[in-house]
Amino acid sequence: MSSTALAQIRTVEAPGNDMLADADLFKQMWRAAELFASSDLVPDHFKGKPANCFVTFQMARRMDDDPLLLMQNLYLVGGRPGWYTQFLIAKANASGRFATPISWEVEEIGKQPVTGDVTVKGGKRKATIDNIRVRAWAERSDGLRVQSVWITPKMAFAENWPSNAKYENMTEVMFSYRAAAFLIRMNCPEVMHGFSTAEELETMAPVQVTATAAPKDDRPARTLDAFAAEAAAEPEPEAMPDADVVIESEETKAILSKRRLADLRAMAEAKNVSWAAVEDAFGGPLEGRQLPGADAGAVEATVADTISALAKGAE
Repeated sequence: MSSTALAQIRTVEAPGNDMLADADLFKQMWRAAELFASSDLVPDHFKGKPANCFVTFQMARRMDDDPLLLMQNLYLVGGRPGWYTQFLIAKANASGRFATPISWEVEEIGKQPVTGDVTVKGGKRKATIDNIRVRAWAERSDGLRVQSVWITPKMAFAENWPSNAKYENMTEVMFSYRAAAFLIRMNCPEVMHGFSTAEELETMAPVQVTATAAPKDDRPARTLDAFAAEAAAEPEPEAMPDADVVIESEETKAILSKRRLADLRAMAEAKNVSWAAVEDAFGGPLEGRQLPGADAGAVEATVADTISALAKGAE
């Protein structure tokens, strides 16, 4: 692939330069995706799957990052992508949000390891992990120290994390990854782009889905050139009003998930802010409420900003 093609993949997407709308660019990126999918340098979930590679190119353009780097650090579970935490730590350290690299405090709670029940495929089993607690911290550019909640065995068993055997074999490492994810999500969520971490996906409860057979399609498969020709022949879409106008004319709302609420509660606790004070700022309980925002991520950012403001006001 030429250096020009790689540069196009990494170009930040701009109106009129959308690889999904530009037929020529689409064809070029698809051929690049086929090349990547045939490489031995990409992980198994990209080998022989040019569609996965193509989607990653789209992400790389939006993030202004290297597509191969993203492929090496994306983890897939049931079609859901997640970042490896060491990649997020590196991105957070390089983001400029922190004046110091992310560091950890590790404390021993007791000499004896902790044993508990965890749910796995086929039932339950016993798991034993070290009796320690871990907290991630960093210093912001303004000199303020920010830190995650303590990751403890009690939290780990409550969330069923030790169902992953790595928690038994390397408790401190896995607790450190969890603590770093909390710290990053609360202080520089833009680094995560709304994705979970690989460790979260590995222990996330599976969603039950009822599969139905798709109707048989007897139409002949279209070639890429035919698709590109159709795309080029389509009329230009009508101009849409600016985002602010859309929001004014038809307010968008979102409901925070239990996981997002739990993260926000943890952030409030870490900043010594009463959760009741946070909910008062929004006129009542947040659970199950529709709050103004483009999506749940935007709502979460608004609540996080409110927590930070309350913490600053209490200083």
